[in-house]
Order: sequence, then structure tokens, then C-alpha cells
Amino acid sequence: MSLTSFVRYSNGQACRRPMPANLRPEDFQTFEGSAFYPGADALARPVNTLAFRAKGEFFDGLDLCPEYYPANDTARRLRQDQVLARASKTRAEAAKHPGDWLWITDRFSANYYHWICDCLPRLEAWVASGNDPRRLLLPGGVSGRKFVRESLCAYPEVEVGAPADESRDGLAERAWIAGPVAANGNHHPGWQDAVANRMRSCFQAGRATGARLWVSRSAAARRRIANEAALAPILEKHGFRIVAMEQLAFAEQVRLAASASILAGPHGAGLANMAFMRPGGTVLELRQVAGTMNSFHSLAAARRQKYFYLPCQPAERGHPVHAADLVCEPEALDRALSRVAETVDG
Repeated sequence: MSLTSFVRYSNGQACRRPMPANLRPEDFQTFEGSAFYPGADALARPVNTLAFRAKGEFFDGLDLCPEYYPANDTARRLRQDQVLARASKTRAEAAKHPGDWLWITDRFSANYYHWICDCLPRLEAWVASGNDPRRLLLPGGVSGRKFVRESLCAYPEVEVGAPADESRDGLAERAWIAGPVAANGNHHPGWQDAVANRMRSCFQAGRATGARLWVSRSAAARRRIANEAALAPILEKHGFRIVAMEQLAFAEQVRLAASASILAGPHGAGLANMAFMRPGGTVLELRQVAGTMNSFHSLAAARRQKYFYLPCQPAERGHPVHAADLVCEPEALDRALSRVAETVDG
């Protein structure tokens, strides 16, 4: 296996996204930057003796693999002395995995949204390319997630490997690192469709029934709707069922989302289940407008769903956008749901 060779395993797909269906003039700049995605070829590269930590970091020699960080990840990166120390310790103590392996994870892959919308499209594209290996190696911090194990049941052609002890580091004799099929926060329409079709088929999702689902984050540690109890009468009025997706098995999340005509809720991982909705469905995202990634706007476009948003204010000042709980005005939600329903009933 040459250390200088690359494999192109997915053609980039440029796409122009429709603007939100209820775009306000003052929010145009927020969505303008994501209105067109140029696409890029996805590449895989080989690495001899790839070492990885249970927490997900992976090393080529004594260097942290650049693929660990998504291209637009601006969080604090490890210092070189930290990288050297961790890589050396990992190589000295890791469990060995002989043979050839596929690697599809990065810094965020233990998160439900990133697994569904980044890792699975990588795996889908790799399988479709006909390339080998078909043995997938996962760090313990990812493989230990129940939704990861359940979703991989849809890939019988792939052998999944992970350390027997999920807290144990590992060392792959040879590995192909598959790069993303779309930049962080963006989505490849073709591969996202393929993932949705595979999951709905594997878990026997039926036809859309017109269900209206409110994805609650009441059990989450952050980005909850602080006054969600006050919204319950509005949701009942519009025929919404309140669901906490994290309390459901992965198969049930797929089936439930596939039945929906409308999926609404605050920005968060549970909303990623829109990936399994049918094209033509409608999504309403509650969010702070400025500072929130347009990932669900992008996902809606990739899945050919109508996208609405409802601006909300932080419950308390001083919290970062990604962490702040939100307050939603009941009257504003009532108006938004009425408008959303017009796209379904009209």
C-alpha cells in the first residue's frame, strides 16, 4: 500500500439550494453563503499502522491525521507536544488489528447528527465504489454508541471491527481513511438519498402517513426550549406529537421520521432525522439566526424538503449560540405552524 496514493471514491456534486420558504429580508445574508455549494471530490488515502484512541483521535506515525478535524472546525486544536505524547502512548499500549481496514470517523463522529449526515454517506459512497477493504474499524467512543451499532445492521456487506474493550486504544496494520463526501455542515444529495433509502428499507419504514412531529430537547443538556411547556397547547392545536428521539431505538427513529410530513423543533441532533423523511416533506427549525450553522437548511435542500425557520432569543445572556437555551414566543410558533401547514394541506 503506497503512502502517496489516493483513491477518488465519490464525485463531488454541486447544488444550488432554495432559500428558506419564509426568508425575512434581514436574514438574507445569513443564508446567502450557503445558497450554492460547489461540491468536491471525496478522496481516500492509505496509512500504514494507523493508531487510534478510544476517544477518536487517530495518528499517522506520530502526527495527528488532518482528517480528524473537519475543514471548517475552528475549535482549539491539540498542541504538537500533546499530539506527540498521545501518539507515542497510543502506539505503545494499543490493541493490534491486523490486515486492511476502512476508517470513516473524525472529531465529531460520536454525535448522532454527524454519524447520520457525515459518516454514513462516506460509508455508502465507499461501498458503492466497489473499493476494498470492506472491513470498517471504529474507535470505542463511536462503536459504543447504540445508534451506531444499530444503523450498521443496514450494511451486511461490511464487517465492523472495534476494540473488544471500548475504552481500549487500537492500532490498525493498514487503513484507508475516507474523506468526507461534503464539507462540514453540507450534504451530498445523492449519498444522503442512498443512506435514507437503505435505512428505510432495512428497518421496514412504511409510507408517509402525514404525521406531524415536534422533536423535543427537554432531556438535553443545552439548546432546550426553556418555555416548552407553554408551547404544548399550540402543538396540540396543530396536531403535533411531541417526541424525544434519543429515547427511541434507531429503527423506530427511522420509521417515525419516514412517516412524517412535518418535522419541527430546535436546532439539534434529533432534527437530523429529517434525513429519513420522504422528499416533499417540510421542516421547521427553531434557532438563533446569527451564529447558528445552516446545516439543516442544507440537509433539507439535499433531501428535497421545504425548509422554514423560526428565530428565537436566548433564555439567558452570555451563553455561546451553540449552548444557549432558547425562548420561543407561543404566538410566533402558532403563526409559523399555520404557515407550514399551508404547504402540506394546500
